[in-house]
Order: sequence, then C-alpha cells, then structure tokens
Amino acid sequence: MPALLWALARALVGLLAKYAGPILVQVIAFFGFQFGAQKFLTQPFVAFIQSAISGAPAIAVQALSSVNFDKAVTIILSAYVVRAGSRVFLHKKATS
Repeated sequence: MPALLWALARALVGLLAKYAGPILVQVIAFFGFQFGAQKFLTQPFVAFIQSAISGAPAIAVQALSSVNFDKAVTIILSAYVVRAGSRVFLHKKATS
C-alpha cells in the first residue's frame, strides 16, 4: 500500500511540474500585462476621452455616463493590450 501511495504521489508531482508550471507562468504574466495596460495605457486614454467630451452638451455626457462608456472603453482596450502582449511575450517561436 505505501508503494502505491508513493507512486501516486510521484505521478501527481510529475503532472504538476509538467502542467501547473506553465499555467502559473501564464496567469502571472496575464496579471502583469493587465496591470501595465490599466496603469499606463487605458487610464490616460480614458482621461483623454473625458477631456475631449467635456465640451459636449450635458445630456450627451450623462448618456455616456449612464451606459458606463468609460468602463467599456477600459475593458476593451485592456483586452486588446493584454492579447497583443501575450502574443509577443508568451507564445513560443517556431524553431527550424
């Protein structure tokens, strides 16, 4: 019985080393890209949009605010930046 448990534990550790490591690296990289995109790209862009529509009529600004336009822009831009960053840094290059 102890030999069976030892073999099971060894197989489990092997599986974790094979699959959990790369998944953990991708999760950490995703959160790093997400933080960078949010901090350095989307916040300045949303601030630019807010300053651009500050001269718009109040009803237009209220309409955009009521549909959470700023949050939608933030989510969409973050998704694009994270996807582009993951393509550049996470995907393995083909070797010939």
